Amino acid sequence: MHRSDNFDPTLFGSENKKSSAGLPAVRVKPIPYFPSQGDIADITDAEHCALIPHTEVATILTNIENIRKSRIEREDDRYAKNMIGARFNIVQKDKEFYAIYRLLGKGASGRVKAVQNIRTGKWRAMKILPVAPQIITSEQEMLTALVKTQSAATEHKNLLLLGESTSQEPIGKRDSAVKNPFRLTSLRPDKNEIQWNMLMDLAEGVPVNYFTDKNTCAQYVLPTHYWLQIALDMIQALKDLHHHPAYPLLHCDIKPDNIIYDMARKRAKLIDVARSLPKDSKGICSGSVRGSFTHWTPAQRIQWRNIKTGGSVANDEMLFSESADIHALLITLAELFGLFEPPPNPKSSNDFLKFLNTFNPDTTYVVKKDHPLYQSNTRIGDQGMREKILDFLHESTSHPPESTPTLDAMTGFFTSMRIACLTFESRIKVGILDANHYLELKHEEKMKLCASLAAIQEVQLVDTAEHTDYEYMKIRWELQKMGINVVGTHVYIAREPTQLKEMIQVEYNSGRLKDSFEFHDVNALTPVKPNHFALV
Repeated sequence: MHRSDNFDPTLFGSENKKSSAGLPAVRVKPIPYFPSQGDIADITDAEHCALIPHTEVATILTNIENIRKSRIEREDDRYAKNMIGARFNIVQKDKEFYAIYRLLGKGASGRVKAVQNIRTGKWRAMKILPVAPQIITSEQEMLTALVKTQSAATEHKNLLLLGESTSQEPIGKRDSAVKNPFRLTSLRPDKNEIQWNMLMDLAEGVPVNYFTDKNTCAQYVLPTHYWLQIALDMIQALKDLHHHPAYPLLHCDIKPDNIIYDMARKRAKLIDVARSLPKDSKGICSGSVRGSFTHWTPAQRIQWRNIKTGGSVANDEMLFSESADIHALLITLAELFGLFEPPPNPKSSNDFLKFLNTFNPDTTYVVKKDHPLYQSNTRIGDQGMREKILDFLHESTSHPPESTPTLDAMTGFFTSMRIACLTFESRIKVGILDANHYLELKHEEKMKLCASLAAIQEVQLVDTAEHTDYEYMKIRWELQKMGINVVGTHVYIAREPTQLKEMIQVEYNSGRLKDSFEFHDVNALTPVKPNHFALV
């Protein structure tokens, strides 16, 4: 569910919100966040929705303190679960301790895991970067400056800034060897590296490739105008990054993995700013290898080949620029629109060397009009629009960098496409589900309910009674496990169904996608009690 930009967060929790008709208030209660696809059975403290019960926190902290006292040299702030008597490993940042939960994603430059503050229950993201000892100082200086400027800057809605929670120093150091020859880094296999752990704000939502990967794709299919809005969000995020008033940056690694889409708020965010680089007055910079081969410009691919084959590239560094960021964004949009086919991954060292010597640096991997991906494309429902978008992507990525379109030109093009899209695409079907009703159903009835939601694209929770945070979280998890898209980060609570109906329609139609929804009651499988919600 999308909320209007001026929605008052103080109305959450026990606060009330009056309807426009002056009816008694509707309560708006947040549903606790839990990492996507996580198993809710991992929650051991239902009252606080925590991985580690509050009753055990004191004992665990005592065990950690005893371990710290016994160490002669404390070189690590990570504590193994078997040493401290916990179900999860613990990492320390300043005076706070975080339970390390699960992997959120990984790329060529590192991994990201979800961690939960064992005292407050707040979720963060921990990025684990393997950093060569000789570059850790420059990386640390850049991040320190970046954190200072961002903490004083206004937060951009489409850009996940590092924020004050980011570590400005390594959290522990662990030596390891680089053994993967396919990694796109400048490190050599004979050099040791250091794991540099950084705590960052966690963007709620899922990477957009969750909706594009055939192996992990949800049953829910994003409508065309959602994809176009994601494109506009990313263009704006790149503007915010390139034109930061105090510290303009180049992202250097734009790809679907680094775009998080929050279905509840209908907003996409660009993440992984941790390895961005400061640009000079000409909009360029140099740095260690980062990014994705398929998203690089031809010049960057040649630089990378020279690095991998021992060519003459100073300090194994690549050049980055505003036009390279825009090029990567255009290739990313081709992926999101289903108009991109990457090369096959090398399966051996010989395949890898052959690929290095034979690839065409000018290839964009954006498909042609005779390609099956274009012919069977469903993400852009209108064929005329699909052709215009494909022509724009080809024209924008097949020319020299100086001909790359500006971000303003991209905004104008995709805005016109989205306006045109709303004239032919049907409205989104939103199902309104009463939590009080759902919790009374038996397992077979729940399965029957989910089967009936095939034509429903989004589900919003309401409650004609009031239940615990854990119960709301459990409902959302159960439905998502069965492929039902529960979009709300909050649940509306009121005894009177008319109040709920009015408030939901107001909130859905107050955002960027207003007038794009129609609402359906999905509580009609069992007899409706007098206090049950019914829209129809």
